[in-house]
Amino acid sequence: MPNSYSLTAFNQHRQVALRIAHAAKPAIQLMGLLVLQIALTDPAIAQTTEVWTKTATSLLAEFNAVLRPLSVIAIIVMGLAAGFGKMEWGLVAKVGAGIIVANGATTIVDFLTTNGGGSST
Repeated sequence: MPNSYSLTAFNQHRQVALRIAHAAKPAIQLMGLLVLQIALTDPAIAQTTEVWTKTATSLLAEFNAVLRPLSVIAIIVMGLAAGFGKMEWGLVAKVGAGIIVANGATTIVDFLTTNGGGSST
């Protein structure tokens, strides 16, 4: 009987393995398509920065249009909360510093990517 039991267990494990392989087939096909797409991509696309520059500039403008009013509201609310003793002033200072960095991110990146940031280019 031990042989027939092990054969039954083997068949069950085989069926489970076949189900898993069948379920994974679309993912494997998708990965193959992605590898093929990456292999056939024209390198000249990466050299056209005009599209990326326009996209990044418009995305940054939208981000700043939303970020600045929210920053002002956050500072007002936190100042009031700290004034009434519901929040520590240290936390207000930390969040304020984070808001300054977030609003000045473009200036910081521009400084670091030009000669002012110590770059040799």
